[in-house]
Amino acid sequence: MEIIFGNEHLALPRWHRGVYKVIINEKWFYIGSSIDLKRRLSGWKHIIKTGNFISKNGNLKFIYSEITKVRFEILEVVPMGINPKLAEDFFIKKEFNNECCLNISSNAFCTLKNKKPYGYIPKVQKVKNPPTPRQPIAVFSKTNKFIEELPSGCALEKKYKVKHETAKKILNGERGQPRKINIMAIDSYGNYITPPVFTPKYLVNKKQPVHYPMSNKKRAIMQIDDNGIVMVHPDLKSAEIALKRSRKYIHVALRRNWKVNGYIVKYA
Repeated sequence: MEIIFGNEHLALPRWHRGVYKVIINEKWFYIGSSIDLKRRLSGWKHIIKTGNFISKNGNLKFIYSEITKVRFEILEVVPMGINPKLAEDFFIKKEFNNECCLNISSNAFCTLKNKKPYGYIPKVQKVKNPPTPRQPIAVFSKTNKFIEELPSGCALEKKYKVKHETAKKILNGERGQPRKINIMAIDSYGNYITPPVFTPKYLVNKKQPVHYPMSNKKRAIMQIDDNGIVMVHPDLKSAEIALKRSRKYIHVALRRNWKVNGYIVKYA
């Protein structure tokens, strides 16, 4: 591997700032800047010999196996008091569209790594959804008396302790109104929009328990064991006292033929 330094580099004193160019195989090139050109180019010499390009520029490692000749040029020496990045930015923008340019960014002040890697294929960026505008909310009492207008759900959460996510569900008809207030949305014309009526899902989908209506007529109830009838109770209340079970339990046992404390109960 042949490494060539120009005469301007050999005669360059320390602490001279400026812009340099690293030319590889008289084809690829990299443009950079430093506040100490002599030290930076000497560092590049060590980097090229060791092959550690990740810390300097990730694109150089893809062509490391093809490197046979490296030449350094000093494009411009910047006087003291001027940022060398300004001159570097000028040269990078001038040569960035060249396919042989190994700089990762068209901006010298950019700190993003591998913004334009070697053999780069641009990806389709996803379009972010724009932020939703704030929804003004009108607050009413439970007697439909107007209280105030609030600019957003966050203000409703701070003042009335109703979370803005809960308020959004209420306005969409996915939840019932709060306990102490009623809320309505306000459109762009200032009109109040009544939210849809909320219907609980469990009333439709959940299986409701069966309640057997209790008859008001007094009917005698027989208490039967394995030997036969033990006692006849005149009504449900007396059967409750004798069997030590609630009237509701005995009422269901009569219909479903359950045993109550080991006894079969039937209407007489």
